[in-house]
Amino acid sequence: MNQPKVSIIVPIYNVEKYLPRCMDSLLNQTLKDIEIIMVDDGSPDNCPAMCDEYAKQDNRIKVIHKKNGGLGFARNSGLEIATGKYIAFLDSDDFIDIRMYETLLNYAEENQLDTCYCRTQKYYPSGKVEQITELAENRVFEGRNEVDIFLMEMIGGKEYAFGVMKYAVSVWKSIYSMNLIKKNNILFISEKEMASEDLFFHIDYLSCASKVGWLNEKMHFYFFNTNSISKNYSKEKYNRIKLAMKNLKSYLEKYYSFDFYKDYYYGQLLRFQKVIFMHEISRVDVSYCSIRRILKEECRKPILSFLKNDYFTKHLSWRKKAYIFAVKYRLVDILFCLVKLKGS
Repeated sequence: MNQPKVSIIVPIYNVEKYLPRCMDSLLNQTLKDIEIIMVDDGSPDNCPAMCDEYAKQDNRIKVIHKKNGGLGFARNSGLEIATGKYIAFLDSDDFIDIRMYETLLNYAEENQLDTCYCRTQKYYPSGKVEQITELAENRVFEGRNEVDIFLMEMIGGKEYAFGVMKYAVSVWKSIYSMNLIKKNNILFISEKEMASEDLFFHIDYLSCASKVGWLNEKMHFYFFNTNSISKNYSKEKYNRIKLAMKNLKSYLEKYYSFDFYKDYYYGQLLRFQKVIFMHEISRVDVSYCSIRRILKEECRKPILSFLKNDYFTKHLSWRKKAYIFAVKYRLVDILFCLVKLKGS
């Protein structure tokens, strides 16, 4: 049997309503030389049986049934048996354009890329599609410096401090070199322990890559489920974000000097912190006075001490300046309004 061009790893948990849409977009890909690895992560619904049925219908499909361990570990399980030249990851409630993998593969092979990305867009339950602001041109990043800057601009930066990214960090709109992943033993962390598993994967992966492509084609549809548990407050998610903030520096310093990554690192810290603020103000189990106290405590955290140096003040919009000013001086009523407005 010939090596598949692309192995697509699909972690599956409690998505029987959305799985057919996802699988239809994969089975109808114009690139036929693919391998689809469905990882049943201990799903409690009808998904395990659905996976087995799909495997009976198409010999390109492999199924893994495993005990629930979370998205990151489900992807790692898929990597253990994947055989493709390139690896792709697709969440089972999302779906893609039927041309996506052929388009990415062609661009990757034409330009001898380690990895290639396309653009994504939000898809709402109502059917509404919302564009996500990302780089709107085809581009190849070649050599250590260009790829490193690409990674840094995926992480953050002063101009992106309020949460707007030049390149979205998620792995589900791209293909990755199997050889590079195996050679460097690159795996996902568990999102059950630490938030932003895709960010940490990219730090390990792109620090080893030498040539990266970006396509101005919107071919991935991110299903924005407003009822998802990830959109609601939980103490567990709060702790996972805090751990990510704590560990980000140690990941970066494995590959880069502090002077090189600090601008982007600080931007990502503010983005993590903004997510925490948004979660705190969404709480319905405490009073507004309690939320004010919590916000003030968050603003005092030592990890935000870099704001004392007027670090993020130049070349920012008035709203971003107001947000940073409110965090810096713990003006929690203004902070509440700014974050609420941005999240609404």
